[in-house]
Amino acid sequence: MNAADRARLAGWLDLAARGWALFPVLPARKQPAIPAWESRATTNPETIVDYFTTHPHHNAGIACGPSRLYVIDCDTPKPTDTDQTRDGHDVLTALAAGRGGLPDTWTVTTPSGGRHLYFRAPTVRLGNTARTLGPMLDSRGHGGQVLAPGSRLPNGVYELADDTDPPPLPGWLGWHLSVRGSAAVSGPRVSPCTTPRDHSAYVAAIVRAELQRVAGAGRGGHNAAVFTAARALGQLVGAGVLDEHQAAADLTAAADHIVDGPCDCTHGDIAATIASGLGYGARRPRRLPALSSTTTEGRRTA
Repeated sequence: MNAADRARLAGWLDLAARGWALFPVLPARKQPAIPAWESRATTNPETIVDYFTTHPHHNAGIACGPSRLYVIDCDTPKPTDTDQTRDGHDVLTALAAGRGGLPDTWTVTTPSGGRHLYFRAPTVRLGNTARTLGPMLDSRGHGGQVLAPGSRLPNGVYELADDTDPPPLPGWLGWHLSVRGSAAVSGPRVSPCTTPRDHSAYVAAIVRAELQRVAGAGRGGHNAAVFTAARALGQLVGAGVLDEHQAAADLTAAADHIVDGPCDCTHGDIAATIASGLGYGARRPRRLPALSSTTTEGRRTA
């Protein structure tokens, strides 16, 4: 093992000391070198040293779920993306405008010029998404992995660009990922008769259904659809599991087609109906399903 390999192994041991679970990846590739990599990812320093001393050319992957991390992958346009001029970080920055901006966080640059932004995972169980947040934006959570800094591909090396400790995933990002990305919430679809571990998937399912109600409303039924959806989301606001401002913003976006279509409704009319429905529902909070007891996830080693 040469000096460069020893240096990156030392960096990987530092990641393991943070509680981030590592597993081996094939040399110069992104594919795991072992089966069942997520369950076998480890923070055990002896296991990590033994493996990478024996396999010095292998890369290291970080299993996001066991590490309790959520990573936003900001990609760059490929030569074939002729209609895309902004990279993923620009798109994410624009999304964050008006929401306090993006916090400084642990950041890794990729060989293609992209960035991986690391955050502490929310209690909502989020999986992987592709383009849910926008063009050039993917994300990795439960069931997902990213290459650790020091990992090498034929076109370059993953490098640490900012060693700021990861803050919690911003709430507005968690909202977009859980509500708008149907594949973002891991686990089975939740219905009112289930006994969930938390209310996140239950809330997300209701929000999706009500936004679809508004988006699919036909002429003559617009006002009723908007009020009904706003009332339902207002009940979640009243129960303390939904942010009122975000609910109003998403309802407004879902209702854009009403104002733009062959209808006499104005933006002011829609806003008034949404405010009325949210207020009506908030005064009548939804009764949430009982929660099951949580289980502690054990960590296995490779």
